[in-house]
Amino acid sequence: MTRLGALLALPAAVISAAALVGAAGCGDGGSPSTTGAPTAAGVDAAADAIPLTTTLNGTRPPGRVSLVSASAEELVLDRDGQQVRVYRDVRPAGTRAPIHVHGAGGWTCVVKGQAIMFVEGAKPSRAGVGECVNMPPLTPMSNYNPGPGPATLLDSFVTPPGAAVWRIVEDGYTDLGNEFAHGYHPSRQGASAP
Repeated sequence: MTRLGALLALPAAVISAAALVGAAGCGDGGSPSTTGAPTAAGVDAAADAIPLTTTLNGTRPPGRVSLVSASAEELVLDRDGQQVRVYRDVRPAGTRAPIHVHGAGGWTCVVKGQAIMFVEGAKPSRAGVGECVNMPPLTPMSNYNPGPGPATLLDSFVTPPGAAVWRIVEDGYTDLGNEFAHGYHPSRQGASAP
């Protein structure tokens, strides 16, 4: 995890920091270089090839599957032939994202509350205010808010222009997939799957 520290006191600074984290790539966060950078079709095809599942590391993640209760696209900019996208999401207590993959990876940073990231092949990562967790590319994962209150998250991604930000790979929830596809991320999401 990476500490944002005092930047969280200023929302604009947090958004800028999250964008920089995504734009810089920070290790294997999925930020492609411009040399031989993947295309949107290639990233989307790789994400589509991930098989459906209902578990991570052999266990179903905790919480009720639900979309975020509020969302706003805070920043979109083109940088070196790639798109940097930053979203501010609010996840209700006791809910989790459906198991999904990010074709090009990304980062999630906690602004308020806490989150537990479940990633295939890794131990669960708990993040509190000011901490960020890497979302490796093409790796099934789910983000859970254990509560007690809502969690506000900044998610940043660097993708080829037009690439989907995520693909849901949890069997029974793939119909929720369009909420984040191709930069479409509407405000006031409240839908949840049965």
